[in-house]
Amino acid sequence: MVKQLKRKRNPKDKSEEGPRYNLMSILENVLGAMASVTTVIGVVPQVCKSFKTKSTNDVSMIMLVNCLLCSISWAVYGLCCTGDCYVVCSNVFGTIVACISIWQKWYYDSISAG
Repeated sequence: MVKQLKRKRNPKDKSEEGPRYNLMSILENVLGAMASVTTVIGVVPQVCKSFKTKSTNDVSMIMLVNCLLCSISWAVYGLCCTGDCYVVCSNVFGTIVACISIWQKWYYDSISAG
């Protein structure tokens, strides 16, 4: 049986700095939260406006499909490669909002054409 020995911490060893790690962790969380919020803010106002006006004439379907593909790609990347909650959650929400926008575009354009 191998017994693990605890290594004595050398006061001059900077490899295990606690406060610096905590600051970086906080900064990482703040930046992740900001990225998530700005991702959501980018599309939600358009969805709300489309529901109010019942019109999507000024919205490009190519832009909406691009937004959908981008959100799906980032969500898959987050799940498979990073496991980062901010990347996954914000882009799953972005995928849902993009699907709603695409449905709005299809529905409201078909009403105005018919």
